[in-house]
Amino acid sequence: METPYTFEWDFANMKHILEDNAARAIDIQEVESVFDDPGKVVKFVEFDEVRDEQRFSVVGLSKNNRLLCIIFVLTTSDLIRPITYWKVIRGKLKTRYENGGN
Repeated sequence: METPYTFEWDFANMKHILEDNAARAIDIQEVESVFDDPGKVVKFVEFDEVRDEQRFSVVGLSKNNRLLCIIFVLTTSDLIRPITYWKVIRGKLKTRYENGGN
């Protein structure tokens, strides 16, 4: 299934997600597939004053049926730019959101 969203991938975020965390074994299509989950939850995370950008998280099931959290920004062109991700440990997700994401 092709996603209706448009993503921005460049050397920096591809390197961070695919190479710096290679042990997590993920590909770009799996990251993008989280946005297609009809049960996904999107939440504002923080405003990064240094980079002058708002950061958001999306938690949802990937195409490989893994529950993932993707941290992303919306670019000035309304593209989704993934920054990082991690596999969600289901018991810790509720606690994290109850504590305001901290």
